[in-house]
Parts: sequence; structure tokens; C-alpha cells
Amino acid sequence: MKKILLIGINCRYTHTNLALRYLRKISSSSPHKIVLREFTINQQFLHILSNIVTSDADIIAFSVYIWNSNLIKMLLSELKKINPGVKFILGGPEAGYNPEKWLAEFPFIDYIITGSGERSWKYLQKNSFELPEQVISLPVEDFSEIPFPYSEAEFAELENRYIYYEASRGCSFKCSYCLSSRSDQKLLRNQLQRVKQELDYFCSKNIKIVKFVDRTFNADPQYARAIWNYLREKETSIKFHFEIHPSLLQPEDFELLSKIPEERFQFEIGIQSVNPATLTSINRFTEWNKIKANINKILELQNIHVHVDLITGLPYEDFASMKNSFNEVHALNAEHFQLGFLKLLPGTELDEKKKEFGIKHTSEPPYEVLSTKWMNFSQIDHFRKLSKLIDSFYNTEHFKTTLPELISLQGSAYEFYDFLYRSYFINHPDEISRNWQLNGACLTRLIKDNFSTQREFLLDCLRWDWCRYASSHYYPDFLQSSLLAEAKVKGRKILLSNYPDKFPKNEMNKAIYFQSGNDNFKQKYLSGLNFAVFSGKRLLLKFN
Repeated sequence: MKKILLIGINCRYTHTNLALRYLRKISSSSPHKIVLREFTINQQFLHILSNIVTSDADIIAFSVYIWNSNLIKMLLSELKKINPGVKFILGGPEAGYNPEKWLAEFPFIDYIITGSGERSWKYLQKNSFELPEQVISLPVEDFSEIPFPYSEAEFAELENRYIYYEASRGCSFKCSYCLSSRSDQKLLRNQLQRVKQELDYFCSKNIKIVKFVDRTFNADPQYARAIWNYLREKETSIKFHFEIHPSLLQPEDFELLSKIPEERFQFEIGIQSVNPATLTSINRFTEWNKIKANINKILELQNIHVHVDLITGLPYEDFASMKNSFNEVHALNAEHFQLGFLKLLPGTELDEKKKEFGIKHTSEPPYEVLSTKWMNFSQIDHFRKLSKLIDSFYNTEHFKTTLPELISLQGSAYEFYDFLYRSYFINHPDEISRNWQLNGACLTRLIKDNFSTQREFLLDCLRWDWCRYASSHYYPDFLQSSLLAEAKVKGRKILLSNYPDKFPKNEMNKAIYFQSGNDNFKQKYLSGLNFAVFSGKRLLLKFN
């Protein structure tokens, strides 16, 4: 009997390694002792090394991705020094599509599994991990070969972590930057009845989120609809995450999605670009106007959290078209906007064409774009800086009143974030954070220095955002005004006189009171009234 250690090194504690759980389940009836250990890239190197060494394994298997590749290289070197007799098996996209490179750098690696690992792992196991060939490639031909990956015993420790799940593997689309587009990646789909049974199992557990890792969940609309409808009818507090293609949504999908309980679903939508030449060059043959219309239909339902993605550095995307893509996607007003940057993944079509497109990228993982024929380093790097502002000011949803007003005054989202960066953060890049008060103080300075005619209206927008964000009864110093002190006195008096039963005294003490002296703000946000009262981030009442 051999002791086999499966090592997953994730980006965050909340993440879990799905691939290694498949291998563990496949090995459950083998004579070997299988141990799964997970770490994060943020943990101390020596802590991870010590944990692996003290496990005293005969075989160590690593799941290698762009985020943990360099750390695994360090571990391999040190582990070989400490225990020369241990065997190493590598899998995952970073090693599986680079086997020659890894074996040249680490010739002591015993085996590298390429592509899907289930059948290759069975083959290794059947041969007692004693084979002459170093590169094992046995693609999975049917989803029935893929077991349900989770064990009953582990759910207690997965309570606050993501549960990854796939109903299908592969993708019917051929986006040139994505590994799922490879011709050797066959599209496989799980049987619908089995999916339902496994979802029932999740719903019986105390977990928060299940993330479907299917590359395009609704590639088969009827199949997707059957799962969505099944989840609609479940009694559960679990949130289910799907990556979808909006252009594939049909009228019956919107009808069904309108009935989904709030907070049940979240959709991730990879828009990537709105430039037709860019989309054609990466094999995404889509119409932006149709995509935009369907995303807006989802957003109008107001029951599904929508996450939209844009990629900087794609072919034919120059600075002007990138600004247009940025503005178009931002204007959707989705709950989350991820401004990402092209990664030239080994094994993808785009990686093979990088010379043709003049794409230069970092030599080490994550192989992030540095420049292209159409955008130089400074232009791409400027969008990196703006992406941090997007994450801090937009994705936090802290300024849902103030940001649209500032963007309207600047003319476009790009112009606003560019102005914000150049006005303040160009000299204070380390002060970009997700803290409301730090960012609120920054916007206060921006408003006072640059928007004199709209100053009071915009400051009231900030105060309104604070009321919607804060769970306390005070305002930060930079938002204080005589009207707010007056609002508290008048507001409490009115509530005591007119709503004594609706607002008990303890709730009044916890509340935060708002008053505007700006007619424009009153008409737009207060229905022409003077006062508002919030408690626990909820607007309780508007009144005169």
C-alpha cells in the first residue's frame, strides 16, 4: 500500500480544488491511502513545505494552475532535496499543456497527466504508479466516467467555502484565448437525472454557494432550462453561480428566470469586447446589440446578481476602442464589473498566434499581456490602474447614487475614472482601497475642488450613499452639515408625534436622519420632500 498525497494550492481559502476531489473519489476503492490537502498561495512557503514533508507520502500529486505554478516549482525543488525517493505526479492546465517544459526543468518528475485526469489516474493506479512513459494522456470519453467528487465527511469544513460543480465539461464555442476551445477537449454533458440528484444532495447540506464551472452553462438551452427550473422549485438558501452566454437566451428563459427567488442565482457573463474586429479575431461571432439587449432584460428582472467581464489586450483592440468597450460595459450597470487582462495560456490558439498579433506578455505565469500591435504598455497599464478604481468604487456598491451623477457630469465612465485617477490617485496609488470612508473622503475632495455649481447636490448624493451603506447613526466628519443635526432633532420629533407605534424609541436611537437643502436632490431622490430616516441600511420613511 502506498500513501498518496493530493496537493491543491488555491488562490483563497474560500476556493476548493475540484480536480483532486475527482481523483480522490476514483481512488476510494484502491488499496492505497489517499490524503487530500489544500493550501492557499498566501500561506508561508515553509508552512506548506513542512506540512507536505511530515505527511511522509510515497507519491505527491500537484494540481498546477497559473496562480500556483511558481510556488509548486519551489516546492518540487525542496521536496526532492529532502526526500529523493518520493514520486511526483503533475496535472492541471499549466503542467498538462507544458509537459516538455516541466520535464526539462524538473527531470525527476515521474508523470505528467495532460487533459482530463480521471482516466489517466485510473491507468496509473491500475499499474501501481509504475509506468515507462512520463506523459499520460487518456481523455475522458463520457461523463459517466466522472464521479461525484465530494465526500460526506468534508462538508463540515466546506461550510464557508465555494462548492465547485460541473454539469458539463468542454465548450461548444472556440474562443481562441481559452483552453476549453481546444479540439482535443470533447464536449461532455452529465445526465440530467444525475445532476438533479447531486443538487438535492447539496441542498441537504449547510453550504452557501455552488459555482457551476461549465464554460457556457446554457450552450444547450433546454438542458440549462431544466436545471434552472429544478432549482427554482427547491427550498434552499444556497446561491448558484453560472457562466452563461446571453445571446443564447430565449423568450422562455426570461419567463423562467423572472420566477427565480431573489438571491438564488448569479450569472457571470464574459463580454470581453464590443469591437466586432476583436470578437471575430478570437472566434466569438456575436452581436453586441443582441448581447446588450439580453443582459438588460436580465438586469430588469432585479432578482439575479450579474457579473460582467471585459478583457484588455485582445487583438485589434486599440486605446480608442478599448475606451468604447469600457464605456459600453460599464453602462450596463451590472452588480459587478471585472476589467481583466489577457492571459496568454499555453496550449491556446491565441498563444500560438501571439507573434502575428505582436502580443508580448510576462515570461512567468500568469502570462499577462504587456503590449500588443494596437496598445502599448502604458496604455494597457493605465487600464490596470482604472481596474483598481472600478473594484474599489463600483464593485463595492458603496456609491450607487454618487457615481452615476459624477459619470454623467464627466460625459462617460472612462472619462470619470480617468479624471479620478489623474486628480488624486496618480500621486496616492497606495491609497486605493475598498474602505467607504477613505473613498468617500476622496470623492468629497474631488467634488469640492472641481464641481462648484453641483457641489451641494453631489455632497447630498454622498450623504445618501452613506445612509444606505452605514449601520450606524452618525455621519463621517467630512459629510457633516448643520442640516443633518437639525434633521435628527426634527426627525425624532415628527416620528414620536406621528409614528410612535411604528418606530419604537430604541429604533429611533439607531436610526440615521437625512435632510437635503438642495432642490434638485429633493426632487430626484426625496420625491420633493425634506427628510428621510434610515435604519440598518434600510430607508424607513421620507417625510416633511
